[in-house]
Amino acid sequence: MSEQSPAREPLDLGDGHVAHFATYEGEIVGCRITHKDKDGNPCDGFVPWVGRSWWKSFDGKITAWDLISEQPLTLSPSVLCRICGDHGFVRQGKWVRA
Repeated sequence: MSEQSPAREPLDLGDGHVAHFATYEGEIVGCRITHKDKDGNPCDGFVPWVGRSWWKSFDGKITAWDLISEQPLTLSPSVLCRICGDHGFVRQGKWVRA
């Protein structure tokens, strides 16, 4: 499904979080946010964006985030990792802990 977009390099959000942009059908459709869990192990989660082609392929029936701004990256609502419980906001291209 997703691959790193050649049009967009990974974005260091700070606080150990990096956004890796994903494409589908030639469009940036979301990002994978890599981080470490509380024990320091690598973890990540995919954050699809509302209205993009990948989201539409599910008839909008999946959880997705509003892309408030692509540059600087700002998403709504907050992002909660389902694997490790890491929780924060992506605002103005930075990770802000919740």
